[in-house]
Amino acid sequence: PKHWTFMKFGRVAYFQEGPGLRNWQFAESGVPVICVTNITNRGIDLELYRKFISEAEYRQTYRHFTVQQGDLLLSSSGNSWGKVAEYTAPETAILNTSTIRINTSRTGSLQKGYLRWVLQADNVRKQLGAMMTGSCQPNFGPSHLNRAIVPVPPANEQNAIAAFIDDQTAKIDALVS
Repeated sequence: PKHWTFMKFGRVAYFQEGPGLRNWQFAESGVPVICVTNITNRGIDLELYRKFISEAEYRQTYRHFTVQQGDLLLSSSGNSWGKVAEYTAPETAILNTSTIRINTSRTGSLQKGYLRWVLQADNVRKQLGAMMTGSCQPNFGPSHLNRAIVPVPPANEQNAIAAFIDDQTAKIDALVS
């Protein structure tokens, strides 16, 4: 529609990729680390792949990678690239590499429900696919996500679009099950 705008994703959303933690940094317990494997179509599943860093290392070095309740998490590597799930758990967790946390920006350009569907839209996936690097393990990062162009309708239309897709998806999921 003519009244919609199109903007670079980096102007309408906040996002951050996790650090590249090394195997020697993982601990038996402590603060959970969310990896690409934990992001599923059903949500964030921390039981699928359990990794931790120590509380001390978290406080000293990695606190700024803390995932907040309500953050959308996007897998940016491997066969599962592009999966999106909302973090709803109350426990403190951090990101690992190839996992990007995303939330609406202070500008309020994108509504959260709409943001989730935009990340899964064919036009955004095609843009990211064209920018991906790696032959055996495809991946993209924040610099690629920053350049993706997204449609930005008015907030009331974003909410209506997200509600419609949520409703239709729930109906399809019910039929499938």
